[in-house]
Amino acid sequence: MNSKELRNKIYIKRPRYQGSKKDVVDLSAIKGGKKGKFLLFGPYYEIFMYAFFIGFNRKERLPLSDGSSKKDFYKIGDWKPQGIVDYILMLLFSDKEIVKYEWDELEELEEDNIEKVISNLITAIEEYANAGLSYLSEKIKNERYEFTDPFVFINILNEVVDKNKEEKTYSKVSNVSKKLITQTKEQLRIKSLIENGESSIVEFKSTLRYCMHQKKPDKKVEHSSMKTIAAFINTSGGTLLIGVEDNKNILGLENDFSALKKSSDKIDGFQKHLDNLIGNYFGNQAFSFLNIKFHNIDGSLICEIKVKPNTKKHIMLKNIAEGGKEEFYIRRSASTKALSPTEMLEYIESHWQKE
Repeated sequence: MNSKELRNKIYIKRPRYQGSKKDVVDLSAIKGGKKGKFLLFGPYYEIFMYAFFIGFNRKERLPLSDGSSKKDFYKIGDWKPQGIVDYILMLLFSDKEIVKYEWDELEELEEDNIEKVISNLITAIEEYANAGLSYLSEKIKNERYEFTDPFVFINILNEVVDKNKEEKTYSKVSNVSKKLITQTKEQLRIKSLIENGESSIVEFKSTLRYCMHQKKPDKKVEHSSMKTIAAFINTSGGTLLIGVEDNKNILGLENDFSALKKSSDKIDGFQKHLDNLIGNYFGNQAFSFLNIKFHNIDGSLICEIKVKPNTKKHIMLKNIAEGGKEEFYIRRSASTKALSPTEMLEYIESHWQKE
């Protein structure tokens, strides 16, 4: 079972909470006051996640066993923001007492054992959140006046985290778990870039060379990515994500893979074609400004090109489709702009001023 299939199984689960904690959830959502008197904390699933972090940082799990009825919460897949949900799962997967397998072992497990792992995860979420809700309940009971402070929830979590640091109770994680945490952080970083959308330093491209309209490779599509790279180098740098549509939908690189020569290593074939394009459009001078990585985001592979700005001089793009015609690009807002010769000279003079 791959990571996407496992995540989908987790996303349909609905953690429970104690019926006796409903008042705490309700009060927390309106900061302990009457509705409208204070700013709302947010949707109920945010309260649940918040309670989880309190319990987790206090290293306290409280089983759902006080005799009151249990209530189903929203499906995990409906919680937002997605990055926080993934972070919660990352924390739990790094705990060997909860997940008793290394990551590569999970992929080989039978269905019954996978369900046991998921059950352990959901139980941990429930018990950490239950402990957090109990902590909030005591706060509301004994220090209700604090809940008039618009920063009360930030203050409470900071208090819990600071105490945890003083007690030095952070758990150790295995090397595999550390690797998983690093991978997950990278995924969260990329997801954050996508969620924030295109800007002066972020650009999305559906493909590197495959035209989605003509259903075949197109040099104009390749030129589009190359001119974005040129614009980033000539302005303030930025990140180009290939395999992501303008509307933030993650397409992946399969369309480009299908347009390249068949290879046992699709990523290697894509990388070689990308390297050839960069060399043809810029020469070797551009490579020192580029850092190219591949990321698996929700089961789809995308390419990230991080571009550093050239702080010393400009770079020209050779338009292969027009016989190597030199072009000059800069970045403005969330678009790439070609400058005329006059505009280029003025820009170069103002952007790379001599000391």
